[in-house]
Amino acid sequence: AEGSEEASARPGDPGSDVAGELADTGPRVYRRDKEEHQRTFRWGIGNAFRAQSKNRFMPVHMPHPHESVVRNDYYESENPNIVWEELNECWEVYWYEHNKLHARPFPVKKWGIERAKTEAYLFHESLQEAGRLHERTQVPSPKPGVFFDHRMQSWISLIWKDGRPQSRAYPASKYGLDGARALALAKVQDPVNGVL
Repeated sequence: AEGSEEASARPGDPGSDVAGELADTGPRVYRRDKEEHQRTFRWGIGNAFRAQSKNRFMPVHMPHPHESVVRNDYYESENPNIVWEELNECWEVYWYEHNKLHARPFPVKKWGIERAKTEAYLFHESLQEAGRLHERTQVPSPKPGVFFDHRMQSWISLIWKDGRPQSRAYPASKYGLDGARALALAKVQDPVNGVL
């Protein structure tokens, strides 16, 4: 008799306890509780397969739009030398070595969304372990009107000639750091008959 009672109490029966439990809970819907947004990556989203050079998107200059969900704090970085670059959709690592600013990109189209950021941090750590991270070289100004421009890698002299303000740039790549500074100082001391 007990077996017949158990057989009669099925999940779909209105009088069964199982049916009451399912009815009380309602439909089970999965909702993500993280703060995120929808984004279309213009150049595509990579993976372990795309990370190999022979498997990259072809042609590389064409957009390969791919839509995905990204967490809102994805673009934030605790390290000021690792930044998100919006145009090329990549994480970029900046560091100073040999008195120059270097940068290496980690594009999402090659590594994928989360792995691009992880690889950028791992590369920065490898630079630190190898002792390749240096401070930006500070070049002091010898006198007012003469200074070193880091972007142009040149010594700049600001002068007045014929009643007008003018400037001259002396690149360190051409004259050397000390030679370019000497030329800039000579131009400030004699704007009309300066060396160059």
